[in-house]
Amino acid sequence: SIVAARTFNGCKKLKTIQNLDKTNLTQIGYGAFMNVRVEHFYIPDTVRLNTSSTYNMQYAFARNSSLKSISMPAPFYLYSSQTYMLAYCPNLETVEFRTIEGATIRDERSALPANIFNSDQGLKELDLSAYDKADNSAATFNLSDSEFTNTALTDLEVIKFPKNRPVSIGTSTFKGKHFTSLEGWENVKSVTSIGTNAFSSSRLTKADLSEWTGLTWIGETAFRNCESMTELVIPENVTSIGSAAFKNCDNLKTVTINPQLEDAKANVV
Repeated sequence: SIVAARTFNGCKKLKTIQNLDKTNLTQIGYGAFMNVRVEHFYIPDTVRLNTSSTYNMQYAFARNSSLKSISMPAPFYLYSSQTYMLAYCPNLETVEFRTIEGATIRDERSALPANIFNSDQGLKELDLSAYDKADNSAATFNLSDSEFTNTALTDLEVIKFPKNRPVSIGTSTFKGKHFTSLEGWENVKSVTSIGTNAFSSSRLTKADLSEWTGLTWIGETAFRNCESMTELVIPENVTSIGSAAFKNCDNLKTVTINPQLEDAKANVV
């Protein structure tokens, strides 16, 4: 069964869709549930991605001011055609991508669609842990700034990274974001690199990366202008720190760094 393009678009009094999780739904069309007022969506495991312009799920759940949470099967939701799928949902707090037993994720599904969380100011928890079951678990999962356009992420508390797959936090991914802590983030040992400007000008008060044991590279200006940061811990496996990585962190008081990282010390501040 399918929900065709724009099927419920503009049904602003629609608050409940009963038994959606019990259906054999296979396709969801462009803007199918856009501009409704449903608080929670549970998308059944039977849904399969169709890359046609009709059923590519672009804007599928967008512009829903009441949406608070959504759970969807992981292997079918990582294509560029799905841009803005959850955009303009200012009260969206929790996003879960579920593992489907017996299913694997093809290697090219290595990043979220652009603008998937555009203007989603209330996001608190993002669960990406299902994406560790790729055909080739060595294929890096990439986060970038394009997924979090026009949102300050003020309330962000938890990101659950894939547990058994390398993760790259790319250039400017969290630049200027307003969350203050990384303490609730899970599976951080999977993160292997932090890109240029990745956390620059953010409101982090502390960057204790001691549990980020897979981290080997911190890019140029990665934490520059984090004026609220008072403490920094760099894990032992880091072998490269780019220039001005922590420049202008005016309130930084304590730094713990691998003593063997002689060549990078000059780039810490």
